[in-house]
Amino acid sequence: MMKNYKLIICLFLLLGSALAKAQATYDFQVAAVSPEPFSVAVGEEGQIFIDVGYLGDAPVPIGGIRVQLSISGEIEIPLPVNFSDNGCYLSGSIWAVTYIAYINGNTEVVLKNMVGVMNDGVSCSMTIPFIGKSVSCEDCGAISCNASFTDEAIGIGDTNGNNNSATALFTVSAPLPIKLGEFNAKVDDCSSVNVTWNTYSEENFDRAEVQKSVDGRNFVTIGSVKTKGNGASVNNSYVFTDNTPLVSGTVYYRLKAIDLDNSISYSRVATAIVKCDNAIDMNIYPNPTHGEANVTFSGFKTNNMREMLLLNVKGDVVKNFKMDPLSNNNLNISELPSGVYYLKLVDESIVLQKKFIKVN
Repeated sequence: MMKNYKLIICLFLLLGSALAKAQATYDFQVAAVSPEPFSVAVGEEGQIFIDVGYLGDAPVPIGGIRVQLSISGEIEIPLPVNFSDNGCYLSGSIWAVTYIAYINGNTEVVLKNMVGVMNDGVSCSMTIPFIGKSVSCEDCGAISCNASFTDEAIGIGDTNGNNNSATALFTVSAPLPIKLGEFNAKVDDCSSVNVTWNTYSEENFDRAEVQKSVDGRNFVTIGSVKTKGNGASVNNSYVFTDNTPLVSGTVYYRLKAIDLDNSISYSRVATAIVKCDNAIDMNIYPNPTHGEANVTFSGFKTNNMREMLLLNVKGDVVKNFKMDPLSNNNLNISELPSGVYYLKLVDESIVLQKKFIKVN
């Protein structure tokens, strides 16, 4: 009799577990896919950044999520794929490339969470390098990213199918009018950033505009450097000092090469990692947040109110307001739906942006 009771209890537990799994809600989000830089010259290198997130009632098992990239033929992915899993919040590295193929001139890449489960409230960042292959018209190249649950996640249904894909456009320009050697950016004594490069060839070349970005996507020109002399074989070295306020984290630099006929092409990107006590920074906590978060700043010397923008994953402005950089600021987003958001500070000489997640 006791054995029958135990059998009945086990059956109820199994049935309850199956029902709970079938009724569980899962929302996997492709927050963004972006080539960095968005414009490269033929032969120049870049990286595809993929940001994904997950909100759900239970972890997604290993192999349960499939992220597929479809990349148009203007850029190519060097083999073997030098894939980088930059880690997931609270989960570490869980992703791997499981498939790559070239179909009708396009590249198809599949990623799966083969190393670990995907937990609730987790966001992940991954990168795949690429090389400019053929010239495109402006914003004619495309990268699409789609996510779905696999057979390993049987019983799981995506409760919001509107946010599991993203598309980014890019441009591949003609080869640079210069043959670029080393191109570096280095923090100098926590006071400035020195951008240095050397060239081995400069033909019909006029000048290089130095451009800067804090997100690898939106670049602004911060200076211009004239050529030291044209020729098929040269050995020119250049230094440009960026004296704008230091922003904590990764800062991106590129050269906008301008010919004598005013045609334009862009160099690869150089990065500088700023880890200085005097650098400007922003911190959002807790992250993920259930509706209210604290926002603090460092590196500011005056309490002038700063313009702030709250963006959704598409880059649309959800809110705009002001914050005091010398105070502990409250951010209330309880009325907004769950998802990935960006808080952006906009100033004449400073652009600072941080990502955070809103969960129910």
